[in-house]
This record gives sequence, C-alpha cells and structure tokens, in this order.
Amino acid sequence: MGRKKTQPKGEFSMDNKFLQVIAALLIPPLAVYMKNRRFDGSFWLNVVLTMMFDVPGVLHALYVVLKK
Repeated sequence: MGRKKTQPKGEFSMDNKFLQVIAALLIPPLAVYMKNRRFDGSFWLNVVLTMMFDVPGVLHALYVVLKK
C-alpha cells in the first residue's frame, strides 16, 4: 500500500489551496503560477488581464485555482 505523503503541521506548500486563494486575491499571476508551476499561456493571460484591470485578473486566477 502506498503511503500518503504528509507535511508537518504549520508547513506550507505550493499545493495549499488556502494560500492559492489568498494569492489570487492579492497577486493573481502568482496564484496561477503556484497552481500550474510553469509560465504557460494561462499565466501570461492572467498577467495581461491583471494589467488591464485588476478584477479580470483576480477572477481568472480564482477560476484557475478552484477548478479541478
């Protein structure tokens, strides 16, 4: 049986959904990078949306972070 890898309590990782949502509200491109872990088209789209106006960038980052 495979053991599930756990982290000690209080330790943060880039997979922490709560941190990703907070980052999506404050720094949307960072949240998209944390979710995908690469600079792909979704990241650059979020950068452009965030530069146009902050709300579209936040909405896109929340979409990326919260989708399964």
